[in-house]
Amino acid sequence: MKQVSKRIMEIMNDPIVQVIVGQQRSLDLDEIIEKVSGFWKFDMYSKNPTPPYFNKEGKFVPTDLPLADVLYSMIGAVIKLPYYKSMRETKIKEGQKRLSEERFGKITGLYSNAETLTSGLSMFDMSVTTSREVGDWRKFTLVDFKGEWYDGWKCIEIMPTAEENKFLTESELWTQNRVIFKNFVHPLRWTSVYGKAYFTTKLLIDRLTEDAKFMNGIIEKCLAAGINFPEGEKKVWADTESLGDKKSIKVPAFKIEIDMPKPEGVYTEPPLTQETLVEFDRKRNSYIYSVKPKLQFAVRASELAFYKHIKSQGWNSFPAWIKDAEWETGYRKKGGRTDFNRFVWFQPSEKDEKGQWQRGVAFLARDWEKAERVSTDYEL
Repeated sequence: MKQVSKRIMEIMNDPIVQVIVGQQRSLDLDEIIEKVSGFWKFDMYSKNPTPPYFNKEGKFVPTDLPLADVLYSMIGAVIKLPYYKSMRETKIKEGQKRLSEERFGKITGLYSNAETLTSGLSMFDMSVTTSREVGDWRKFTLVDFKGEWYDGWKCIEIMPTAEENKFLTESELWTQNRVIFKNFVHPLRWTSVYGKAYFTTKLLIDRLTEDAKFMNGIIEKCLAAGINFPEGEKKVWADTESLGDKKSIKVPAFKIEIDMPKPEGVYTEPPLTQETLVEFDRKRNSYIYSVKPKLQFAVRASELAFYKHIKSQGWNSFPAWIKDAEWETGYRKKGGRTDFNRFVWFQPSEKDEKGQWQRGVAFLARDWEKAERVSTDYEL
């Protein structure tokens, strides 16, 4: 058995993976979510970054500490974007206005698009106000469609805590009163695509998607049966409107999916009650708007580094531990028309009772262009 086959079998036999892909589906995944989330460490304090320096040609080389690790460590901190130009059309709620061109507020998290190479930060933007409230949730793009720094922002201003300042000072990262970054995610992060954390997290994201779909079905059944939410449970959101002109452009897209046989999940249908309605609505929303985005950011950070690696080194450049393996091109799913690059982790050597080769475990990677709507003055 190949080394990669042995490795994937070890992962597939892991108790966490067994729960994620198991046929009997429990919605009590809190412990699994906590363990899988703990696989990923975006923590600047655990890093030993190279200080900025001038090379032999006199060119300034920024620190190799990834900006994503710094921002992740500072979630909850108040920051300011002195300048920001939206890549996409601007959407505002009825009655909203901006107090200034500066954007400021607490970092609430980091995000990545599921298909394009864009990433950025989420913030409760206090520069947005209405007659009744101050602040609203906003996303700010830091990495553009090409996976490079987006030029719609210039810097992030922050007042570091004593601990943050101590780390930045002792690591010799200051350039006058600034820290200049070379990368959003570390280039060597590409190797994690072949690791246990990545594989398990991808499976968990798929599982949470299936669970959310099941819960949504139960919610619809409750509402159809005349069961309503308690008064005040559901917030009524104001209508939004788009500002400015927009256009459609073609942008790079990249994603990896896991291709493997999985049993169809079996769920226990709960009683259709108001308690079920509220519980499932809250859990579904938690999966969609909180848990999945965090996990998606982790795997997309690895995929961004992997995308850049294959563009410079080719598909068949592997970590040292992977031997005698390759990506095949032009693979299509049965009956499909989309071409994938396929990396086979494990392929059964025996045919099934119908004489057909059994499906194994593989990565299917797709690198293509897709249409995205952006503001008219944005140029790729």
